[in-house]
Amino acid sequence: MKKTVLRVISSCLLALLALGLFYLCSYAVLYILAVLGFDSDRYTGLYCVSSYGLIMLFLWTFWRITRQSEEFIYFKKTSPSQKISVVLIAIGLAGIVTIYMFGAAYLSKYLESLKEHLDEYKQTVDRYSDVPQEQVPLWDSIIYILTTFTLVPLCEEFLFRGIIMGQMRKIMPVGFAVLVQAIVFGLMHGLTLHIGYALICGIVMGLVYMFCDNFWMPVLIHSIFNFLGSSFSNILNLKQLGVPSDIRANISYTLVLVKYFFMFPAALAFVYLWYRYKKNKEDEARHIKEAAEAYTADSEEALSC
Repeated sequence: MKKTVLRVISSCLLALLALGLFYLCSYAVLYILAVLGFDSDRYTGLYCVSSYGLIMLFLWTFWRITRQSEEFIYFKKTSPSQKISVVLIAIGLAGIVTIYMFGAAYLSKYLESLKEHLDEYKQTVDRYSDVPQEQVPLWDSIIYILTTFTLVPLCEEFLFRGIIMGQMRKIMPVGFAVLVQAIVFGLMHGLTLHIGYALICGIVMGLVYMFCDNFWMPVLIHSIFNFLGSSFSNILNLKQLGVPSDIRANISYTLVLVKYFFMFPAALAFVYLWYRYKKNKEDEARHIKEAAEAYTADSEEALSC
């Protein structure tokens, strides 16, 4: 009993420590850039790559130290069909979130408080809401675009699906661990419109990780989701590319239709991953049972001799 309580306390403290490192690194980089004279609103790309790079370094070191007693991040080999399923799920998930945002926009016509949250959300996702694009160096815009679908997904998945979910799996059924990390992931995005779709994404990515037992699968989903959700539109909106507004609108509309189209294949892919996971668990249980029966038979035969 005492060991169980200590294990629970240890896992919770390690998860909280990793979360604390995440925020500590973010604020440390923000402070250092301010001291050096860099405006984080103007140099958002520099801030993102610096903070997430530092976070990843600390989290990787944290994982290397804490995994010595027991591994909690898994990299099981996945089949091509599983990888394809994950890609389909990522695109379909982007479609679900698009519907979520359209629904919020419709309801905001009748709910003033929701309208305020929607306006706040638009400001947070708009790279140039605080500083005009003309005042932002091109190199910073490029760094920001690249970071949002590479380093950001890797770092956040390492924290939430890797460390937090990994620690929770030690002390509770994996299904509850999925829910806990998804709630923390949602709360991390703030008590606004973000929390709703972040919670949905956290559950889906947690379940896919549970089904595949491969950390790179939720990273892949997160990367594709961020690219479709923000990186691609930021590329189109670069003034240096000179893409006309009507063409940008047509491309964006086509992308929305593509997301919607992939929602049904994504649902089928999700069911497929769940079926493989369930079948593998049944096979493992059967093998354990057969091994136990064989051991019992051998022991009885030895005793009879």
